[in-house]
Amino acid sequence: MKFLSEGLKKLTSLKAISLNFLGCLEITDEGVKNLSQVFKRFPSLNTINLCFCGCKEVTDKGLKSISEALKRLNSLKKIRLDISRVHNKRKITDEGLRNLSRSVKNLTSLQKIDLHFASCEKITNEGLKNTSEVLKQLHSLHAISMNFSACKKITSQGLINLVQDLPGFKFLQAINLNFSACSDINDRELSKLSENLKKFTSLQTINLNLSLISTITARGLKNLNAGLVGLSYLQIINLNFSKY
Repeated sequence: MKFLSEGLKKLTSLKAISLNFLGCLEITDEGVKNLSQVFKRFPSLNTINLCFCGCKEVTDKGLKSISEALKRLNSLKKIRLDISRVHNKRKITDEGLRNLSRSVKNLTSLQKIDLHFASCEKITNEGLKNTSEVLKQLHSLHAISMNFSACKKITSQGLINLVQDLPGFKFLQAINLNFSACSDINDRELSKLSENLKKFTSLQTINLNLSLISTITARGLKNLNAGLVGLSYLQIINLNFSKY
């Protein structure tokens, strides 16, 4: 990681960075910190895509380093961060998510945000609420993507809070939500989700993954359908309620 960071320092005209460290088990918070400090050298950076999925030694501390770097990238239009767990599922918590969320609140040019925290078992409804409270300040967003699959402490209320707190963004065209295997989500709250989707009047794409949740039945699907009917600009809909 150190050699990569040193090399990037010399590329002062970078507009986009995409780095995939999937399953690199030796990457630590210190390595993430060194890399993040390099990002501060690129004030014109408009796209950042980082994957630390399965990097078992990356914790809230590493996520804080990324957050500190993002604060200074005022030209950012697209952020994708994958911190999903394969090992050590408890090292990423609400604190890490809160730091990340606060770091983007002043990025007024941000158009797309894509966050993956799958299997981060210590993330709760509180972490989701902190995220939504920040996102609602970003009125230029065109697309929101959130993956909290198998975050077992997230309940129906957490999902509702996330959608409910978001205002009806004028430019929002796509919502992608993955709460697969969040077993506390149920039919009762799908009607509230449906009601809140109605406010996104410019939506063209909805991807909703609520698979591997035994408590969702045909009643929940009926409730959800009621909210989709009024979205006149909707072009693509992808709903996953698979039980396998």
